[in-house]
Amino acid sequence: GSRFPAVVSVTALRDDQNTIIGYLLIGTDNTARKQVEAERQHLLDKQEETHKQLLQAHITLRDSEEKLAVTLNSIGDAVIATDANARVTLLNPLAEQLTGWTQAEATGLPVDEIFHIINKETRQPSTIPVMETLAHGTMQGLANHTVVVARDGSECDIADSCAPIRDRDGQVIGAVLVFRDVTEEYAVQQA
Repeated sequence: GSRFPAVVSVTALRDDQNTIIGYLLIGTDNTARKQVEAERQHLLDKQEETHKQLLQAHITLRDSEEKLAVTLNSIGDAVIATDANARVTLLNPLAEQLTGWTQAEATGLPVDEIFHIINKETRQPSTIPVMETLAHGTMQGLANHTVVVARDGSECDIADSCAPIRDRDGQVIGAVLVFRDVTEEYAVQQA
C-alpha cells in the first residue's frame, strides 16, 4: 500500500491486423528526481530571497550614503576624513574649495599632500594634527595663526580640529579634520 512518485508510460499492443490486444504499462520510480526538483526549487527560493535582501541592503546603503553626503554638504565647515594610514577618504565641497583638490583627485592620497598649512607669522610649515590623532587616538587642534595654502597657491586663515574615527570596538580607523575659513574674523580682530 505504499505510494511513491512514478513516471508511467502506456503503449497499446497490436496484432498483425492492427487490433489492440493489450497494453504494456511501464512504471519507473521517480522519487529521486522529485527530491532533486524539490531541492532545486528550495535553492531557487533561497536565492530569490537572498537577492531581495541584497537589493534592500543596497537601497539602505545608498540612502545612508545620500544622507551622509547631504549632511556633509550642509556643514558650514570643511571636512577631510582619512583612513588609519592618513590617506584621504573624503572631502566635502567646502574642503574642495579651500584646498583646491576634488574628492576624486584627493582620494587615496596622503593627507599632507592636499592639506598644506603654515604659520601665518613665521611662514614655516605647521604640523598637520592628523598624525597625532591617529597615533594617540585623541582630539587635536591647530595653533593660532594657521594658514591653509590651496593647490593654486591662494591662502586663507583657518581654525581647525582633528578627531579620531573609531570602529565599534573602539579602535582608531581614521581621522576627521574639520576646519573653517576665519580670514574675516582675524581681519576684524586686527582692525
